[in-house]
Amino acid sequence: MPTMIKLDYAFFQHDAQARFDPETHINIGVNIDKYISSEGTNILIEGIRGSGKTHILKMINTRYLDNFVELRVLPIYLSMAEVAEFVSKEASLFRTHLYSALILKTIRTIKESNGKINLPQKSGIAGMLQKLGQLFGLTEEASFDTLINKIEDYANRLHQELLNNPSKISEMTKNVDEINASIDVKPFKVGGKASEESTYSIEYLTYKLAHLNASKFLTEFFRYLTEVLQLHHSLLLIDECSDLPVEAQIEVFRLFKLVRGGTQVSDERNFMYFMGGVYPPQATHYPSRRNGEPFDFEPGNDCSEEYLELDVQVDFYEEFFRNLLISRMKKFKPAHTSYNILDLFEDDRSFLTAAYAAHGLPRRFFEIIHQAYENLEEYISSRPSDDTKTYKIRLVDVNSAIDTIVTSNILSSNKYSKEDFTVLETIAAALRRRNKKVETEASTKENYVPINFYFSCPRSKEEKIGNLIAKGVFHNQSRTRSLKHTVAGIGGRGLVIMIDLAVSMTEGTIPTKNKALEYFRNDAKLSAKNGYEYCQTIDF
Repeated sequence: MPTMIKLDYAFFQHDAQARFDPETHINIGVNIDKYISSEGTNILIEGIRGSGKTHILKMINTRYLDNFVELRVLPIYLSMAEVAEFVSKEASLFRTHLYSALILKTIRTIKESNGKINLPQKSGIAGMLQKLGQLFGLTEEASFDTLINKIEDYANRLHQELLNNPSKISEMTKNVDEINASIDVKPFKVGGKASEESTYSIEYLTYKLAHLNASKFLTEFFRYLTEVLQLHHSLLLIDECSDLPVEAQIEVFRLFKLVRGGTQVSDERNFMYFMGGVYPPQATHYPSRRNGEPFDFEPGNDCSEEYLELDVQVDFYEEFFRNLLISRMKKFKPAHTSYNILDLFEDDRSFLTAAYAAHGLPRRFFEIIHQAYENLEEYISSRPSDDTKTYKIRLVDVNSAIDTIVTSNILSSNKYSKEDFTVLETIAAALRRRNKKVETEASTKENYVPINFYFSCPRSKEEKIGNLIAKGVFHNQSRTRSLKHTVAGIGGRGLVIMIDLAVSMTEGTIPTKNKALEYFRNDAKLSAKNGYEYCQTIDF
């Protein structure tokens, strides 16, 4: 019987699917260590799906917890996927859900820190504990452990009410934005009757968290927590911000705006900072007064930005994916392997084709090799029983996997409009014609002319390809490189856009598929040399 290396299904899973494992971390070009200090920063980490935003935020969360005793920074990681289930057109209802989730996540982070985050033995703590309790309407004195258990129970009950009885909470928040932020709701006694305690706590916290100024309530919670735990600051790590509907995104950026400007301890520092994971601007709704919204949020002004993209032209591109795969092999320890790429792939060509077709996206890389692995399994099942060969992932498995991933995932019809596909087809056809001509004439040319992957986009037409950029069909090279040659026919220099390498294979923009790896390794760099001198002007 033919055989192959056996890999667990979890081997192919990414951070958003599986339990996060910091041991598999490979530096993707963003230096995690520069963020691990007591000097706070507000930042958005921007990148398309699968570029590693979740991994980086979870790594930062892990590093801060590992170094808590030294840095006194409390990280709170929350994915918006955890609250997206309860997005409503009622902003106050989403606000209540978001902020109660943040309170719960904070308490759980403290409780699950393995004893690292303890109450310091310092004077004045009792008074701050009392203020923290009063913020939630808790009037009896309690120890820190008792208090956070009460707050957790308090927020948990509200959270469950939101999930199980949203109509009740909706009625309570119906006109809440017209109510004064300091609404006088009778605080409940910790030792009161259970029915009264539940009623008062739910109503009290609902009004506080649903109000338009609810973010101030939340920041007060963190201010008191900073004093009680003697923190340098707390750090909100908010992931998947752009996956929310517009109304919900506005609420997230409202919180970020307040964290930036309203949480100052002194001229030197704030008691809260944030890091958010977002998609490119084409897929993220930044509030703007120009659009009739109540405030502006401007990356670069309200926070700094980190653009996350592993450029296929960087020298360490192949090394990154090699190390990424080996680290995963060491984690899952498949039998009969020496932790070498050729333990899994038939040859280096098969591995490198998968790596380049991933176009710098770790998640897509594992999607491709997972599909290739399944292709190989299917092939082996069809082999005769007297075949005793040991098979590894072949180039044909990889090429077939790329076609499957592009067709069923990257170019899935539910992601794009008819106009998106028309633009893609126009651009792909123009690149195909040019590259076919180049290949045909190659034998008669004295100097080699490379296959081209780049085209220019006037800023006035950027909106026409915005969704294709956000979904990874095109890649905006202008974020990392500049066009040095003015291209005839466009206004100014415009934007330099690169067609995705996997898409270029499936859509036929490269002339000969079995030469794809040579084009990816060599021509992608050659056609970008001297400021993208081969960049095409395409009328779309």
